[in-house]
Amino acid sequence: MKLNAVFRQRWWLLYIPILATACLLFWLCATLWTPLPPTRLSLAVNEEDVEIALKYRQRLEQRGIQMRLVKTSGDSGALQAVAARNADPAADAGFALGLLNTPGDAPVYSLGAVERQPVWIFSRQAGLNNLGQMHSGTIGVPSGDSPAHRAMGILLRHYQTALQGVQIRREDPSKLARLLLDGQLDVVVLVNKPTQDTVRLLMQKSAVHMVGLDRVGSIQARDARLRPFVLPQGAIEYRGDIPSRDLTLVASHLNLVIRPDMHPALQRALLDVAMEVHEAPGVLRRQGEFPALRGTDFTPSPQLRAYMLGQRPWMELILTYWWAQLAQLLLYAALPILLVTLLLLAWVPGLFEWRINAVLQNYYGELKFLEKDIETAMVTRPIVVRQLMKEIDGLEQKVADLDLPNEYGGRWYTLRSHLAQARARLLELRAR
Repeated sequence: MKLNAVFRQRWWLLYIPILATACLLFWLCATLWTPLPPTRLSLAVNEEDVEIALKYRQRLEQRGIQMRLVKTSGDSGALQAVAARNADPAADAGFALGLLNTPGDAPVYSLGAVERQPVWIFSRQAGLNNLGQMHSGTIGVPSGDSPAHRAMGILLRHYQTALQGVQIRREDPSKLARLLLDGQLDVVVLVNKPTQDTVRLLMQKSAVHMVGLDRVGSIQARDARLRPFVLPQGAIEYRGDIPSRDLTLVASHLNLVIRPDMHPALQRALLDVAMEVHEAPGVLRRQGEFPALRGTDFTPSPQLRAYMLGQRPWMELILTYWWAQLAQLLLYAALPILLVTLLLLAWVPGLFEWRINAVLQNYYGELKFLEKDIETAMVTRPIVVRQLMKEIDGLEQKVADLDLPNEYGGRWYTLRSHLAQARARLLELRAR
């Protein structure tokens, strides 16, 4: 019996493996099951969205999250930076227009539509209500696969404009404005914020008219990425009366897109910031209109759906961002592991106690049977005394060979004293 050897090595055989397993489980929980969110975030933006991105960075830093701006070029640069993991530059989140979402794009999740960017149609011809009235002429759009070019294609198909009689010219937006003012273009289509330089320049020119659209409901039915809205008279510039009348326009929504594997807590932090930045009313939005789930043109994140339903971890309702994440890790991972570990550590002494009790009880059971045989032999079978003496000798030898921890020495000596008493009785019986 090697109980003493096992007891002496209990730290290496039991305690340390239990503690090591607990540490491994906590590490797995902290890295795989309930990992803490990252402390850094990269946001891809075009030049026009830098102002919004700076507001995001300020509010994220208040929550302990460092944000790095990744400036991209082109209308789809931010979307490509988020969608392509190996892109250079790569980003965790970014702003992308819904018109840029086409089947086959790399998968991204949306945290909602955060604002609208109208499809501006500028013309030198007064009274133009839709592109269907153009049977000839030249339309200018920004170069590349721009949102304006996609919007123009949707509108031309909707109004059934004969493309054979219409010429498309692609140039830089600033050059488009000059060409329109010089009469070399009949219409310019832009998709951008009203504060963009080219848009503001054309709004302020009396020779240029903003075109409102009719039958806009059917445009949305044809392509849901273009949503109608009414731009009130004087909304852009009250004193300059821009626009000079209520205009019905269509717009593409700007979406906050993220990588699908972004940490859920970081998504909720971004949604909190988006709510703070975009909830206030503006020229193109009403109070509380954005961020919106219904206006998104990309696959909504599951966290967005839960957020809009008011579902979030209860700790985030009573604690600040980082303390809530740490408390969640401690409560759901560290605390259960700690309790189980303490129970196992407390169980180790009980294990030895149970095993030693079992051994001693076994010998006490054999001694009890011997005592019954001794009583019988004293009355009816004195001839078996020699055999009983051998059995006691064998039992004493087994007990003497027991290697018990020192803590259990008293019980070992008690068992030996009981065996000595049984031997004395047998010796007394044999002496008769």
